[in-house]
Amino acid sequence: MLKLLARVMCSTAMLVVGLYAEAMPDNASEQRNDIRLIIDISGSMKQNDPENLRVPAVNLLVNLLPTNASAGVWTFGQQVNMLVPYQAIDDRWKKAALSNTNRINSTGLYTNIGVALEQVLLAKGPAGTAILLTDGVVDISKDPSVNRKEKAWIVNQLLPRLVAAGALVHTVALSANADANLLQELARSTGGIFDIASTPDELTSIFLRMFDDAVEQDRLPLQGGQFSVDSSVEEFTLLAFSGDDAIAIQLRSPANEFYLKNSHPNFVQWYEDSGFELITVKQPVEGEWQLFADEDPQNRVTVLSNLKLQVTNLNNTVYVGDVPALKISFSNDGQRIIDAKFLDLMDVQLLVRKPSGARVGTPLTEYSEGVFSTALAVLDEPGRYQLKVSVDGRTFKRESVQEIEYQQPVQIEFMQEQSLLKVVPASIGLFSDQLNVIAAVKDANGKRSLLPMSVVDGEYWQASLSNFSPGQYDVALHIKGTTSAGQFIDYNAAKMQVVIGAAELQDVPQTDPALADDVVQQDGIFTRIIDWLTNNPLYVGAGLANFLIAGAAYWFFKKRAKIEDEDEDAELTELLAGQDGSAVDEPAAELEAEPDPESDDKFGAGLSEIVDAWGDEDDEDVPAPIELEDIADPSDNTDPLQADLQGELDNQPAAGNDSELDEALQQASDKDDGEVLDTDALIDEMQADTTDLEEAAAADTTADFDPDSLIDDIQADGDVADTEVEIDPDSLIDDIQADGDVADTEAEFDPDSLIDDIQADADAAAADTELSLIHI
Repeated sequence: MLKLLARVMCSTAMLVVGLYAEAMPDNASEQRNDIRLIIDISGSMKQNDPENLRVPAVNLLVNLLPTNASAGVWTFGQQVNMLVPYQAIDDRWKKAALSNTNRINSTGLYTNIGVALEQVLLAKGPAGTAILLTDGVVDISKDPSVNRKEKAWIVNQLLPRLVAAGALVHTVALSANADANLLQELARSTGGIFDIASTPDELTSIFLRMFDDAVEQDRLPLQGGQFSVDSSVEEFTLLAFSGDDAIAIQLRSPANEFYLKNSHPNFVQWYEDSGFELITVKQPVEGEWQLFADEDPQNRVTVLSNLKLQVTNLNNTVYVGDVPALKISFSNDGQRIIDAKFLDLMDVQLLVRKPSGARVGTPLTEYSEGVFSTALAVLDEPGRYQLKVSVDGRTFKRESVQEIEYQQPVQIEFMQEQSLLKVVPASIGLFSDQLNVIAAVKDANGKRSLLPMSVVDGEYWQASLSNFSPGQYDVALHIKGTTSAGQFIDYNAAKMQVVIGAAELQDVPQTDPALADDVVQQDGIFTRIIDWLTNNPLYVGAGLANFLIAGAAYWFFKKRAKIEDEDEDAELTELLAGQDGSAVDEPAAELEAEPDPESDDKFGAGLSEIVDAWGDEDDEDVPAPIELEDIADPSDNTDPLQADLQGELDNQPAAGNDSELDEALQQASDKDDGEVLDTDALIDEMQADTTDLEEAAAADTTADFDPDSLIDDIQADGDVADTEVEIDPDSLIDDIQADGDVADTEAEFDPDSLIDDIQADADAAAADTELSLIHI
């Protein structure tokens, strides 16, 4: 009965969301749903792609393209050829495209990358998104000097035009001979993805990742082959990968009907190609579906539905100093849903898999004007991150997955012979009139100079230190502003030490230990010193007074230096804001301490360990949310990128009982008396029953876990045992993790059983153990 109530509430809310929605801009969607495939057909592809696996990789993307997208396919060698015309997608376009992709070959001469990009992206109306595949370098002539000149034209002239036009270029290098540096520059400067396919077999998965970024899609969670289809789904497409020895793929409907490649009804379309199968079902039956196939992390279910999950499509490369915000919302027929009745039913979770493989996450419960949002302060180590937004609205389920690269924006070099400080950006796309680079140079006496740096040849920033006196200096770098791609950066580079001047710094003279021994052993010297101090107290008192005065003067000097340093920081901020372009020479205190790289995740202390215990890397299940009431104070962390960012953790509603709910739903369905459904009254009535739903859910062992209450209970048991027993939640988490490792299962987290186990352990430990309290 309870689960039925939840389903009816969700379904009824879906009926009325159109009455509580506001228009959403669709420019972003139009920019994303534009994809142009540019495929290298030069002769070297015979060796690098002997089985021509470019064809099935392109066929996969053609089949997955939605009808609200535009696309085209080009091949290039010396010349650029339009293989499939660029136009809006429909069934006729897909059929023509699939019949033409077999013309992809390896008969072309040369590798004219620049002209291919220019013709495809700048001569076809507004620039869109390109996926460029090549196995070589810029090659338009047998004369190497001509090829070098062509590459320089691509980097210095064509690339800035692509950036200005808003083009986005994903690049794939097939073979070690490809010009990886050029392809990486093309991708990062335009905001695209660069990847290397070590073998042709990897092409499909790389193309799929780039397709996910280029095309807006709605996906259903697929766990253990199961996925739930709600009443808003008009069509779904299931992608299942298979190997040579894979089992025959089957699909079971909620009505327990089995569909196979050679045995399925007309409303099911089945497409098979090298390494994968695509199954499209139109007007699918609502309920639980089951896929029988080999497990593959790339298997997915995309849906066609008026009810959509909208998630911010982040920049593919995020630089240190940029803390992006992720926004999640829902739309119905293009209108953002702002109805609280619907939004309160949505359990929204953000899961982040870090480059190390560790996973952290948080529930998102707060929303404003229909938008859930959070700042990604979890980015704290270079590498690739996977971001998954999972939504569970009882019968309505959706997910969104994207990957981003997190890296340093610049590299700093000091050329000692020329006394030049050089800052090289990760990509030329970072150059912008709104981006300022300031170097702070401090000598051994604490005198600091602020030097704005200038762009040289459109390749790097530079500042000369030749006017400084010979010696050792500390150099700090601050970058602040907006890049040409619209990314905001506020970055403090790690301090480095440089030596200016040809002469090396001289070591401080050291006293010869042998001479020191001779002084110590002179007869009676210490006795005479002590006698003198005893007989001259006036001199001793004067000496002490001078010492105190000197100490006070030193304290005053340090205090004043600190104030001056704060004034210089304000002036640095003014320089970065573009209000002053001159260098400043003033005494300064010590430079600021560098951010602590070992800082905690900003999703809350202890949450990372809990999320990491959810299972192995392939297990994407999310447990019942755990409420941590006392989150670590972000102000305790010195990281300038994350100090003011903190995710919220709130209680989530629990599900009820299936069988009673289904029975009640059936009874409600049988009452077909033709009366008009009063949705407002129905929602009000079900809202009044929410309390009963929550109480029943709490009794069903899915209540939220309250660590503070648990600690109080165990503490009380310790008091009864007349023993000082303090609880260490981190140790409890370790014990829980150890138990999970021993069991080696993927069982769902049962807070009630956990509490019982910990209670028993605490009672036993209270007799002879003293545990230290570490407050979460």
